[in-house]
Amino acid sequence: MALLLLAACEKVSIDDLNKEDPEERNDGVKLTFRVMSFEQTRFNDPTTVTRAAVRDVCDKINLALYDMENNRLKAVNQKADDENFGSLSLSIEPGTYRVLILAHSCSGNATTTNIEKITFPDNKVTDTFYYCAEIEVDDQKTYDVELRRVVAMFKLVVADEIPSDVKKMKFYYTGGSSTLNGLTGYGCVNSKQTEIRNVGSTAKGQEFCAYTFLHGEEGTLKMTVTAQDAADGTVKEMLFTDVPMRRNTISQFSGSLFTGGSSGQTTFALTADANWEGTSAYTY
Repeated sequence: MALLLLAACEKVSIDDLNKEDPEERNDGVKLTFRVMSFEQTRFNDPTTVTRAAVRDVCDKINLALYDMENNRLKAVNQKADDENFGSLSLSIEPGTYRVLILAHSCSGNATTTNIEKITFPDNKVTDTFYYCAEIEVDDQKTYDVELRRVVAMFKLVVADEIPSDVKKMKFYYTGGSSTLNGLTGYGCVNSKQTEIRNVGSTAKGQEFCAYTFLHGEEGTLKMTVTAQDAADGTVKEMLFTDVPMRRNTISQFSGSLFTGGSSGQTTFALTADANWEGTSAYTY
């Protein structure tokens, strides 16, 4: 009797009541969103488009459906080894909704509860693609969507040989955001971002990349690059100030990190890239 009374008085979590699997609920109209490709339109030539297959650029896809007051109603998540990766289905009553789709390669799914403040596991940013649109639901339908890149990349090319005691490259930077506004496609907080990249060899010409969401089409970063040993000790450190960044563009710094040079910009060139809008190239 005591056990029955205890069970009867157990508090039910509102969060548990709200949890639902859109794949199992078949209420209303069935919608299917097929990620057909990733569109990367050049800013200076909007008629030029390059495309890539889904599995070639990401291993996570997150879809969220919101009402017009931006309350999330449904969520579907996929990973690359799921069957039908890139095709996501849900059911909803007829009406007007907002759909958001994100493709990335983070360690887990994006948190999409608040469409204006989307976060990623450990506040890490990878190459990220995005789609957001308002839809009118009145009958079963399949949408073929193309996603656009919403990040900017900082790339460091180390022209000289890396000392054998260097095991990691640490990137600490400000000026960007690790949180995304899903309505605008821009960053929405002033983040202090840290990325660690392992060093596998001492070979010349190694490349290391870090990503961020800018607060607009363009912005600047303050970037500190630290070469570390196995005990996190500093072997060499270089500061890059006012790094020019642009969405869907690589800002690439090339130079000799360990045998000289400075963080000052000496040359500038913009070159086309097959997958990104372009590469802004610098030497240090």
